[in-house]
Amino acid sequence: MNHPDISAFDVAEYLDSAEARDEYLRAAMETEDPALIIDAESVVARAAAMST
Repeated sequence: MNHPDISAFDVAEYLDSAEARDEYLRAAMETEDPALIIDAESVVARAAAMST
């Protein structure tokens, strides 16, 4: 369902430091969920590119 008054949330916008990216990836790895870890790696890569 699409709500025009709600914007999409992108966690990559909030991972604005190396420490934040490391912690996000560490938390994902603690779940031992391969799909979540792969997604977190993608988010961290995108966040790192945004902060350069």
